[in-house]
Amino acid sequence: MSKGQSDLDKAQEDANWRHAVQLREFTGAAPPPLCDHSAVFDEDSKSLLLICGYCPTLSIPSNEIYEYRIDLKQWSKIVLSSATRPTPRCCHSSRNFSGQVIVFGGYDGTDQLNETWEFSMPLKKWTKILAQGDNPCKRQYHACCKIEGNRMLIHGGFNGSERLNDLYMFNVSTQTWQQIQTQGIIPAPRDSHTITPIGDSIYLFGGFATCRTNDMYVLKLSTSQWARFPPGMLGAPVVRFGHTAVSFWNKLFIFHGFDGKSESNAIFEFDPATNRWKSVEFNCEGPLEGHCYHAVAFKDTDKRVFCFGGWNGTKYSNNLWQYEFMEYFDATENVKDTKKGKK
Repeated sequence: MSKGQSDLDKAQEDANWRHAVQLREFTGAAPPPLCDHSAVFDEDSKSLLLICGYCPTLSIPSNEIYEYRIDLKQWSKIVLSSATRPTPRCCHSSRNFSGQVIVFGGYDGTDQLNETWEFSMPLKKWTKILAQGDNPCKRQYHACCKIEGNRMLIHGGFNGSERLNDLYMFNVSTQTWQQIQTQGIIPAPRDSHTITPIGDSIYLFGGFATCRTNDMYVLKLSTSQWARFPPGMLGAPVVRFGHTAVSFWNKLFIFHGFDGKSESNAIFEFDPATNRWKSVEFNCEGPLEGHCYHAVAFKDTDKRVFCFGGWNGTKYSNNLWQYEFMEYFDATENVKDTKKGKK
């Protein structure tokens, strides 16, 4: 190993994701424990939004939205400006488009859903979208991601009788669904997995197919072509489902999940430039909490990930964790600059 590489590795180790903390100090009433909910970050209001989900204290799904103001460290339940709202649901998906939060599908306690809803953060108002085009069938535990062009993708899920491997795109501007016909090595039907965008590609990881899995596929959006990564990649996470994923700095990060034996507190990084996995460690007071069927939201401006709720192995949780990435980035960049002769 070269000295430059060892210095870089040491800087990564020294900086090793050292800011991970459970946010215990806040004002307002915290949300109840939640599972199978969704989360988004709203940059304008500097708020984390928790949307719907299964509420174990009531043993039913919820249709509430809870807001955590990052700057004020304050929890509140959003008061709607209109009586219109979705029925209670869990196992759905949501993505934020500049204050327009698009929610799709889920499970209402009796049946799977295929409704598309929009929540306006500025207006505090729900609107049911009468979408045009190829509306997806009912499903829960599908994967979802936001892509360029004001669009959202959903993949797979469970329709009540079988798992799915279809792919749909929703155009927020035209309120139109389109089924994407793909080619190549198509992933097996599954649920409880993740799809995550990096550049012109979507990375699918894990989930439950005929069994729990840790396989990974990449879809080239420009060609609609799937390819599979070779199994048994060095350093890859073990099989898991009910995990979450985010991407930044052109890397994929996998958070937590259930491996069939326990709820994981592990976090993994995949670099498409090298096709290498590595486990990443956080320094924090006490052990990190393992989760599955939790929700995460990413704050891009300062590279923070917020993780709320889920099942931690013994109980449903309403803990809020914050993972800070910026100092890790700064440390590694300083080493890279030093290698280039910069100060």
